[in-house]
Amino acid sequence: MSPFMLKKTAWVCLFVILVPALLFHLRHLRPSGGDTADTLSRVESPFYLFLHAPMVTAGHRALWLGLDRWNWTPAECVSLSSSLAGGFFFAALFRFSTSLCVWLPFLLSKSIFIFLGHVENYAWPFALSLWAVVVLKESMGQRKGARGCFIFLGLAAVCHPITLMAWPGAIYALYPWRRKTVIVILVAIISLFGLANLLLITLETAGHFQGQWILPLAHGEQPLNRYTLFSSQHWWEVFVLHALNMPLGILLLMYFGWGRWNGWQGGLILTVCLTLAWSMVWDPTLSYDDWDLFAWPAIFVNLAGGWRWAQSRKAPHAPAGSPLDFQ
Repeated sequence: MSPFMLKKTAWVCLFVILVPALLFHLRHLRPSGGDTADTLSRVESPFYLFLHAPMVTAGHRALWLGLDRWNWTPAECVSLSSSLAGGFFFAALFRFSTSLCVWLPFLLSKSIFIFLGHVENYAWPFALSLWAVVVLKESMGQRKGARGCFIFLGLAAVCHPITLMAWPGAIYALYPWRRKTVIVILVAIISLFGLANLLLITLETAGHFQGQWILPLAHGEQPLNRYTLFSSQHWWEVFVLHALNMPLGILLLMYFGWGRWNGWQGGLILTVCLTLAWSMVWDPTLSYDDWDLFAWPAIFVNLAGGWRWAQSRKAPHAPAGSPLDFQ
């Protein structure tokens, strides 16, 4: 075997076997939270179509059906799936950059516990979305880059519709638009979301959009939410959730984020803005236990903040291969 193939095999073994094995072994350290009970009930229910996360649910069930003969529980199978997604996620982060500046915001974030055998549906869509950014960064200006990016985004969308928020950023980066077309793009995006929601409601399948997920401006006669959009309790919960998931990333982005964001970076910052805006109007129905759902913006905030920090630390005198070497 050539040195190149030997090195490639070693990296594959690291991220496909060793990293997931370590994450699965440490699964008992993961914090509570998320719709764990609902996730497990869907795994155990035969012929259950959950359109909110179809591919992930099907994958969890297939894994359980395969390992059930060895007395694996549904919870252990979902934990294994999240750990495997963790290897995929860290491989993408390593491919994106080996700079400590990029890695540190993630390592100090609670969002990373999603890949520590967390029993939920978010690990795979988050990992696939990060790979879409990696492909976007590496292949700007190439047709294969657009194809690869949208393949990952398509897979992520089949895993969870929340990842549709990453599409406008990819389109913006790959196909630069003039200012006058922004309204047309926004109308198209809103129409797409509306059509998808109408389809889900018409089919009466589990996982369709529910009105109480968006916080109202004021309570009606029969309140569906714990509080309204501009209530102090809402903003405090959002602050705590973001402080848990992006404690360093948001500070780095606020400090180093000023300036031009060109090319793929423009797409990344647009995704940051969209996901943060979503987090301001979405109801954390589980309160602080919804940390895993609200980790979605943290993926992009931590990445953008760490990237700009690394960019600021790159200097002509920095030795090649140093931990802070910008890549």
